[in-house]
Amino acid sequence: MGSNRIATRILASITASFLAVVGLGVTASPASAAFDGHCGNGEFCLYYNTNLSGGVADFSNNISNYAGYNFWGTGGGLNDNAASAHNNGNWQDVHLHEAANYSGANLEFNVGVKRNTLGAMANRGSSHKW
Repeated sequence: MGSNRIATRILASITASFLAVVGLGVTASPASAAFDGHCGNGEFCLYYNTNLSGGVADFSNNISNYAGYNFWGTGGGLNDNAASAHNNGNWQDVHLHEAANYSGANLEFNVGVKRNTLGAMANRGSSHKW
């Protein structure tokens, strides 16, 4: 009876360790999200410099907080640092918000719109939503 309990505990411990390792393998930090440095079809792209230049951060989904994200190729933080943007989406407008969680002032980007400068929203964007 005692050896069965020990075997059960060992098996439970191995299973828990395996699940913890597998869980770590599928968890991605914001900085490792699927950036490729190219403003592809279906993406909303933010640029570090004006005129759609410099480092780029390209997204195909909503981002509620830019903290922890960087521009591709620069290592520079995205939060409050974008100077231009392009909605290369297929069918939906995007709203760039000055605060996290889609709050504060926002700037709308219709499908296909490229803005060489973000005006009053330059270096103030903290989230966006399709």
